[in-house]
Amino acid sequence: MNRRLCGLSFLLCLIAGATTARAAGPIWQTYLEDKGPGQKARLYISPETKVVRGIIVDYGSPHGADRADYQAFAQAHDFAVLSTLLRWPPELKQNIEKIIADFAQQTGHPELVNVPWVNEAFSRSVNPAGELAQKNPDKVLAMMSGGLPNNPRDGATDTGKRMFIMNVIGSADPFVTGPEGVKDLKYFNEVWPKTREANMPWGCAIQWFAGHSHGTSMVMHAAALRDVINLRMPKDHDPRTGPTPLKDIPSTDAGWFGDIATWDQTMPAIAPAKDFKGDKTKAHWLPGSYSAHVWRSYVVKNVLNEVSVKTVSGGVELSLTQTAPRAPELVIYYDGDVEIGRGLKFVTSKLDKGLYCVYAIVQPAAGFADAAGSPYITRPLLVHNGKVIELGGQTAAPSQRPENLLEVSDAARPTLKALYERAAYSGPGNWVEKYSEDFSKDAGAWQLGTMGGKLEVVDGALQLEGEGQVYAHLPRDWPRDIAVTYRARNMLDAAEGKLGPNDICMYIGGAAGGLRPWRFGSAFHFGVNGNTRSAWQVNGETDAGDLVKFTPKQWHDVRIERINRTLTATVDGKPAATHIISDGEARELKTKTIGLYTVASRVQIDDVKVFIREPKDPADIKPALPTAEARAALTAELVALLDADFIEQRTLAEAALTEHIGPLKDALVAAAPNAGKRGTPVLEKMLKRR
Repeated sequence: MNRRLCGLSFLLCLIAGATTARAAGPIWQTYLEDKGPGQKARLYISPETKVVRGIIVDYGSPHGADRADYQAFAQAHDFAVLSTLLRWPPELKQNIEKIIADFAQQTGHPELVNVPWVNEAFSRSVNPAGELAQKNPDKVLAMMSGGLPNNPRDGATDTGKRMFIMNVIGSADPFVTGPEGVKDLKYFNEVWPKTREANMPWGCAIQWFAGHSHGTSMVMHAAALRDVINLRMPKDHDPRTGPTPLKDIPSTDAGWFGDIATWDQTMPAIAPAKDFKGDKTKAHWLPGSYSAHVWRSYVVKNVLNEVSVKTVSGGVELSLTQTAPRAPELVIYYDGDVEIGRGLKFVTSKLDKGLYCVYAIVQPAAGFADAAGSPYITRPLLVHNGKVIELGGQTAAPSQRPENLLEVSDAARPTLKALYERAAYSGPGNWVEKYSEDFSKDAGAWQLGTMGGKLEVVDGALQLEGEGQVYAHLPRDWPRDIAVTYRARNMLDAAEGKLGPNDICMYIGGAAGGLRPWRFGSAFHFGVNGNTRSAWQVNGETDAGDLVKFTPKQWHDVRIERINRTLTATVDGKPAATHIISDGEARELKTKTIGLYTVASRVQIDDVKVFIREPKDPADIKPALPTAEARAALTAELVALLDADFIEQRTLAEAALTEHIGPLKDALVAAAPNAGKRGTPVLEKMLKRR
């Protein structure tokens, strides 16, 4: 495998008074270019861990090792976290073993090759990771699963019964059983019972109102894994002496059951398997008392209150976030099945060290109880070392930012970070017109794209026509904060051969040139899908949008703009679509081009104006612009990275130079002659577009 190993350290400074912590520690990274462009693996090991006892293996993202919730679990249980994006059985197990063996040599933790795995997979990664887990119960301790059904594999039922899988499924996830299946919770009523019929000792939980995302699932996984570690892993084994011998998971005659028929109640029912009176064909099996009690808290549908965790003198203060309209008489705080303490506000030192699943059971005061006078339960929080841990993949976002991923020197990194901080400025500013075209003479600077079609000026307007996808664009780069105003109309009110009334799309941002440049940009689709709606599309993914349509052959005034992470569009002065760009989307957005697009239609635009946003006072942009010497040194390193061995570094370097070409242009011109074989044509094109 084509690899490079490097130790990185990502630390998040805690803001005074903050109650959410991100675990900090070293990240090791290796590139796997022979497995595909940009493929890599990352490994997290807490500095406090002297001997690693297990590994969470995340198959769905190379940055799972950077997640706060995974790192908190790893710190508490002396685990490592390995993350990658490999999905190819039967070589999958061998690939992971090889990656771990390399990390074992580089990190000074040779025991990594001997410890058991906890497979983590979501959506498309569930099937390959699930098959690997079920066929290798002596290596895979358990599996955290979501986003797709993780069903028993053919030929692996017997081995699958020796290990544990926890399925956490969103109630509104359309990818599990299809959009129609969401309406009647088909997974829980029809799919899960097949797993129960096979008598697999696996767990399940519903994440109410969640779609196709991890969401809060880690708090449920952490609870189940705590029980499984106690059941399957010997406490006194030292993995430095050899592979960890795993016990088989007990049968479903042991453990606990949770009754899904009661999750609409304020206190869902749970019981040991031998005492359970509900329908075991649909019930959710849990491996122990701790996870069962957390399950009861996790699956309650209607939450009436939440627990607040606050660091105070003497430890951690637990309280409820609200006391009305159901004023509490008694509040009991729990970690799983263990009572922590009682009181409307309760201070404890029990949560100062370790990982806990914290919730409360509340008895309403007289006059505030429901008809049955029932107590109610809150949802659980994951608390690590006295701090609430944020759940989900978004906590890995900082690790995916170019200023953290680019392999520049320690001396150049502050300059790079300063430029990105300055580029993120979104304070007071003015829109300044930088381009206008009324097409009174010709098409001006607009050029037809590489997908065919016809671009011409008709009656003083720019007309684009094609039987398939076609586009035209302005061949230059633009800053991030940009606004485009234009008049637009579709020239068809009915089908005309292969053409019809359809999308008038303007995109801002995208890969310059080539096929489908809008795929890595932001595009406003006006009258998309046969003029049924209008919506923003970011990186090729289109929002649901709104029912805004064009009137055929009638001019409409359109304005689209981006300010930092916010995209807005108006049509005839009225809001048409809005989109907030996520961290993941922002990382994928490419050069900032402007273009017109349609598919199987004939559209026109006129009176195009482009505005860029300049601060009212340049001194307001913080931090200060790095010195010319610092910018020149950074530019030289970025130019060198255009010829790096690994595609991620080349791509990130090009994106950074494009993003900051304003303050770096003079240095870039000076450094361009030193570019290598790959970098030279990239720079020539980049400078030409400026």
